[in-house]
Amino acid sequence: MRKNGYENYLLKNGHNSTGAERYVKLCERIEREASKDMDTIVCSPAEIDRTKDVLKTSPSYRDLRAALHAYRDFAESTTSGWVISTPASSTTGSWKTYKDVAGLVNYENSVRSYEKVTGLCDYIEIEYDKIREFARKTLIPIWRDFPAIPVYLSKECPKEVYPLDRRAIEKRIREICDKCDRRNCNPPRCRAFNEIWENECIVDKIFGRFYGGEEPHIVIYFRNCDIEPNMSDSEYLSVVAETLAHEYMHFIHAYYVFEATKNAVEPFKKKELSEALADFFGVLYSLKNGGKSVASQRYDLWKWRKGTNWPYWNALRFFSKPYKKSLIDYTGAEIDCAVKKFRDVFKNTTNPTKAMEILKK
Repeated sequence: MRKNGYENYLLKNGHNSTGAERYVKLCERIEREASKDMDTIVCSPAEIDRTKDVLKTSPSYRDLRAALHAYRDFAESTTSGWVISTPASSTTGSWKTYKDVAGLVNYENSVRSYEKVTGLCDYIEIEYDKIREFARKTLIPIWRDFPAIPVYLSKECPKEVYPLDRRAIEKRIREICDKCDRRNCNPPRCRAFNEIWENECIVDKIFGRFYGGEEPHIVIYFRNCDIEPNMSDSEYLSVVAETLAHEYMHFIHAYYVFEATKNAVEPFKKKELSEALADFFGVLYSLKNGGKSVASQRYDLWKWRKGTNWPYWNALRFFSKPYKKSLIDYTGAEIDCAVKKFRDVFKNTTNPTKAMEILKK
């Protein structure tokens, strides 16, 4: 484990010295119980899941899991980090060698016939073409190359954990409580306390991942996309399409920066920037292609988690303040302004610091 680097990363991301030291000790315990180095553990989702299985019997499982995911994020942000969301390295040459081929969407071998969703591969193939064309129309003339990379459907149901800064939690709860009827507010039972205060972290299903390296590809966790018990088929498919658009934007973002800088890690040094771009593009695609309900739910989540270190909420910054109550309250002209800002931020992602300055304006 890269102890000093991990501790410095935690201190820069909202943890105090006591909390950072505690997370380091938790990771040392993970290494002992898993009999593996932390960098080996976070090298792939399969290794992470195997480690979680080892830790599940521990009464401190939740804390260990949070420390594990924090180390994963640290590894992802460094040049020697893991493979997820990392584009091809400078030693592998240009991504332009990846050409379109038939049969790009397939289930992973571990998915049995009875576990497959009828027609899902065919649906994604059609949506994939639409997403690539939508990306082309959105980003030309900034970028002109929109190749297709393989998409794999996985039955795994991974989650991600975002420990929260207590000051941010307190600020967010004050904002929420100021807007509710205090006479009827029961803080221990209200949504803010249940989701944020008591847990001090956000736990989310992971819908998809972009993998870089010599063979970039996308994984869709199709079981996780069923986010509501009574979700209709059309809503489920909209979540799948929005997820694919999100992950495809990760690829295009990484491809664009790599071609300009030959730097394989630069696109993902600022997670709030890369996730803002990807999540906004996914929601924009849904909004323009029949997934308005799913897009609106995601917008509501951005607003709900605004100000936390959950990086996806930064997609809200593409809209002008004050933010509207609902996504459907924005006019066409206001959406166009948000898209214009999206293009401007994307264009400047070869300089992440400048891109973040534009995003935060």
